[in-house]
Amino acid sequence: RNRPKIIRLMKNNLPQTPVLFKARYEWARKSILLLFGLSLFNMINVIFGGTEFYLYAASIPYSMAFEASYLTGRLPNEYYSDWPETLPFYDMSEFWIRIAIALVILLIYLGVFFLTKKVRPFIFIPTCIFVIVDSLYRLVYFEVDAYLLIEFTFAAYFVCSLIVGIINGYRLKKIPT
Repeated sequence: RNRPKIIRLMKNNLPQTPVLFKARYEWARKSILLLFGLSLFNMINVIFGGTEFYLYAASIPYSMAFEASYLTGRLPNEYYSDWPETLPFYDMSEFWIRIAIALVILLIYLGVFFLTKKVRPFIFIPTCIFVIVDSLYRLVYFEVDAYLLIEFTFAAYFVCSLIVGIINGYRLKKIPT
């Protein structure tokens, strides 16, 4: 058949090779590293008094760091206009406990990146579930607006990249070495 090239590409007639499987698997690994890096940047930002949340990062560790900064009085004064004057701030030990828990959650993502260096696609499955839970957390606890829709687009990107990594990881494992 002599079909136009664009139609052949649309029908996904690309050769299914181990090199392509490995590239897709590595794409999922790099997506996890990107998620870790952006989340770490957001946490460092809020620890040092920033209040911005940058695309796309894990919202649970960020929320924990933001709450820790808020409850210990580390944020700018405009955040405390409705804070009762008789209510004292928490001490810094509470801050560091919450930051440590948030860092442990982030280190899970970094651990997934390193654990999947060898082809272990099953590790992506709980990570994919965790990204979905994090997105549902964002839906419940954050204000729904256009920014949140962009966040869900990034979450969908990460979930899709993990699913592609899972599928191609299992394809790589089926190939005899």
